[in-house]
Order: sequence, then structure tokens, then C-alpha cells
Amino acid sequence: MGTVAWPIQVTRRRGEEWAMRTRADRVRRLGPDRSGPPRGAVAVAALVLVLMWTGSIGRAAWAKDPIFATMAVAHDTSGSEAPGFTLATPEGQTLALSSFRGRVVFLNFWATWCPPCRLEMPSMERLHQEFKDQGLAILAVDIEESPKLVAKFMREFRLTFPALLDSDSRVSSRYAVRGLPTTVLIDRRGRIAGRAIGPREWTSPEGRALIRSLLERG
Repeated sequence: MGTVAWPIQVTRRRGEEWAMRTRADRVRRLGPDRSGPPRGAVAVAALVLVLMWTGSIGRAAWAKDPIFATMAVAHDTSGSEAPGFTLATPEGQTLALSSFRGRVVFLNFWATWCPPCRLEMPSMERLHQEFKDQGLAILAVDIEESPKLVAKFMREFRLTFPALLDSDSRVSSRYAVRGLPTTVLIDRRGRIAGRAIGPREWTSPEGRALIRSLLERG
């Protein structure tokens, strides 16, 4: 894959054109496919990101907990509280981060025009189905897109976790999001536990182990 995490400055048109070409090519070769991308594609993307991120800060963060290192997730041990927010869903409801206190929150920043985001979403849905009754809450924060477009995307990809609309990018700015997708893991006490830039295969054995570890830590 040429690009792992897309800078937010990348135009929507470029992303939409990539998605249209990819879908058209898949249909020509294989026929309609609703199963999502091959699991290996996301795993390869994550591996590329690991190789790209070789800075000393990244290495030190992963070294704090091997279970984070296996997913190339930067482990945050500062105890910083996750910035609060309240955002609307495409259906017009509002959800506050504070209402999920006591659960592990998988906070994902994304956009419909972002190719790596599209790759990652199916594994997020599988994660949601597996762990939603054990205390995991997945919140997908879309950046600066219309409710209609986001709702259509969620239907087409058969995603059942909540989508939220960051229409003015204030929330993504508070979380210092610089590339998409970005995932922030928040523990049951509302503290930031980890951050991942770029897509992951979250239902890999390593991904499941990381989520189980956060759920068990309380």
C-alpha cells in the first residue's frame, strides 16, 4: 500500500476517486463483494506503519507494555484524562463521551473519503460485535462531512456502532489528530491508554488480546 495514514489536508476528491476506482476494479474482477477487505491488507498496512514510525518516542512508548507493542499502539502511561465532548449522530441524537465512563472506549477518527479508514472499518465492526457486551464502546468520529453522507456509508458497510459528526473539527483538534484513521483507546476511568495512527486489523489475535487487557484492567 502506498499510503498508510492519510493527512487530513488530503482532498476529499482524491479519496473519493481512489475509493471509486478500487470498488470498480473489485467488481470487475470478483463481482460484488460485501465482505470487506482481506484481513491481510490491514495487517500489512499496520506493519508498514511500524516500520515508518521509528522515532525514539514511539519506541519508548511501545516498550512500556509489550501487549501494546504487538499492535504498534503507542502506550500512554501519563494518566491524562481524555478530553470530553458531545457530538451529534447522523440521526440527530447527541452522545457525550462522559456517558461511556466505566467502559473502554475505542475512539476512531475517520472520513468516508479516506481509503485506509475504509480498510479498517470491517475489523472494527467485528470487534464491536465480539466485545460490546463486555464493556467496549466504539465511537467513530467523522471529520467535517454531512450527516447524509456518513449515514449512507454506515449503511453500505453494515456498521452498527455509533458514528459521530465532528463538523468543525474541534474534537479532532483537541485530540491532536493529524492523519486518518487515528484511534485513541480510553480506559474505564476515562484516561487515554493508547493511540494508533493508520489502520489496524483489530480482530487479529494481538488486537483481541489488547482489547481484553484493557477490559480486564478496570
